[in-house]
Amino acid sequence: MAKTDWQMGDTVQPEDLNQIGQEINDNAADLLDHKSAAVLDHPDGSVTTEKLADGAVTASKVAADVAKTADLAAHANTTSGAHGATSAATPNTIVQRDPVGRFKAAAPAAADDVARLAEVMAAESSIENTLLPTLQSVKTKTDLIGTTGDGTSTASLFGRLAAVKGKTDLIGTVSDASGTASVFGKFADIKAKTDLIGSTSDGTSAGTVFGKFATIKAKTDLIGSTSDAAGTTTVFGRLADVKAKTDLIGATGDSSSASTVFGRLAAVKTKTDLIGATGDSSSTATVFGRLAAIKAKTDLINNGSNSLELKWSSSIKPYNVAYLSTNGSNTLETLLNITGKGVMRNLAVVLGPASKSIVLRITVDGVVVSGNLAFWANATSSTDSGGWFVIGTGNSSPNVFANIRFNNSLKIEVDEGTWSGSSHTVIYTLEP
Repeated sequence: MAKTDWQMGDTVQPEDLNQIGQEINDNAADLLDHKSAAVLDHPDGSVTTEKLADGAVTASKVAADVAKTADLAAHANTTSGAHGATSAATPNTIVQRDPVGRFKAAAPAAADDVARLAEVMAAESSIENTLLPTLQSVKTKTDLIGTTGDGTSTASLFGRLAAVKGKTDLIGTVSDASGTASVFGKFADIKAKTDLIGSTSDGTSAGTVFGKFATIKAKTDLIGSTSDAAGTTTVFGRLADVKAKTDLIGATGDSSSASTVFGRLAAVKTKTDLIGATGDSSSTATVFGRLAAIKAKTDLINNGSNSLELKWSSSIKPYNVAYLSTNGSNTLETLLNITGKGVMRNLAVVLGPASKSIVLRITVDGVVVSGNLAFWANATSSTDSGGWFVIGTGNSSPNVFANIRFNNSLKIEVDEGTWSGSSHTVIYTLEP
């Protein structure tokens, strides 16, 4: 046996190569013996259909229970008992004729079943016993037809026809005039009436039915057809105008971006939905929700012990008074300086000398706002001079400001010019 556990670095010896050559020669000899063997001894199942060449299997090599060509030919030529065939009326078997060419069948049940001699004989008996007497009865009836000479009183068919002829003579001829007591006479009466129908060419002025139809057609032509466009002077044209308008109405499912009435209503609804309802809470993002939030705040204005009115009234003094005696240096002097947040509800300045005037400057949160006359409650007694209020008009009347709001600071300064030794009084009401 040749070596099979070779490793890297192993040296090939002559005996190794001799062993490999010997095994190759042995295998070649075994293959040659297999090819030249008279009978191949293969294990069961190793020779498959795919391994057999076409026509390679002969009849002598087929198993005893396999049908051969001769067996098939004998089966094809048999005339008795093939596939269980029989001439008896046996269910679910192939029919085979007996030696005289007959075979049996069961009594028929459906209309397309095979009829036996018994059924044919029964039908013949029915003809003799039933159909022939019926035909005799028919002859008796046909004898009643009679002959062409039978009078109107004869009880035969021709007698009846003679009586009918007496009636049909009343039909008359096509030349019978209106008023004749015949059918054609009556037709003449009818024609006089039908002539009033007229013809399809009768105009609207013709006194016929078609003339009336022409008048009606002139009216119905105004109806038009379903293809008439808007602007056509027909009923359908008018309907097309109406449809163009009603199409603008749209449908209830149109979105707010659709250019229809329902689309516009959807857009309006989007806006009106923001209004909400009177029951919306203060957290709801609707107008009524916002109003509820505002109401919650405004309810605090007058709400017993928690009301803003009570808090304001407890923290606001009736009024405050500040005095300043000027030095006549013609410079600004601080009259009032407040730090913090508040509202100067009322501010009145009373001048010392009644015949003098002063200049007043107001600074709110670091911004000079003296030029805003909206602070003045009595603007006619003051003038604005370049961002300064000039107070005093030859009298000592107080000048009143109102509602000066500040968040960080409020400063009021005064300059009385070169006259000195005067005292000026500021009276004010301050809210936090």
